[in-house]
Amino acid sequence: SPRPHGPGAYRPERYAEDLVAWIEREAGGRPVDLLGHSHGGMVAALVAADRPDLVRSLVLLATPAYGGDAAEAEAEAFQQARRAEPAVAAALAALAAQGDDYPPDDAALGRLVADVIPLWVGPMTSAVRAWQARLARWPANTDALRHFNEEVFPRLDAVMERAADVVRPTLVIAGTWTAGPVPATWRASPGPSPAARPKSSPGPGTCATPMPPRPSRRRSGGSWTASP
Repeated sequence: SPRPHGPGAYRPERYAEDLVAWIEREAGGRPVDLLGHSHGGMVAALVAADRPDLVRSLVLLATPAYGGDAAEAEAEAFQQARRAEPAVAAALAALAAQGDDYPPDDAALGRLVADVIPLWVGPMTSAVRAWQARLARWPANTDALRHFNEEVFPRLDAVMERAADVVRPTLVIAGTWTAGPVPATWRASPGPSPAARPKSSPGPGTCATPMPPRPSRRRSGGSWTASP
């Protein structure tokens, strides 16, 4: 589909509308199991809150519970605590060199995203480094990043309060290397869903993509549980 335009084109609510339309078209309106990673988890949570008839269960992987100054301060403290790691030090240097300006084009942003991967993914295994190298070759959406930073992130608390309305079985997963203890932030968020079961997995970071599969999920008592 064409890249969206306009000030509201990148709102989580707009993405949620698109996801509802996709589920209705592809699944015929039957309930589905939703997995949302990072800020895609916000979209999945909104859909589960607004349209429980379309969602059978919800898994949120490294999804933030709030944003704004508190989340930014937590992320910075976490990164500074790891700055002795060579990969993290290099990522912090790349971020400092970029300054407050956005990269000049989408290709440059893709390279910057790859450079700063160690700030929120760890440990830097050979698989993660290979994934990082692939990311450096992919352009990123500068417009989407700008809109998220300036419009979505400051009001993330209000967006994620909607998660309190989720009634479907929900599993919230984060690795202990995640930039901010995601399960803890869900417990402390203004309106954590009573259906949510937080789970921390020792070792990996926010992205499951480069991690080896672990067949450890099971359903128990109406809620999702998992073990690392």
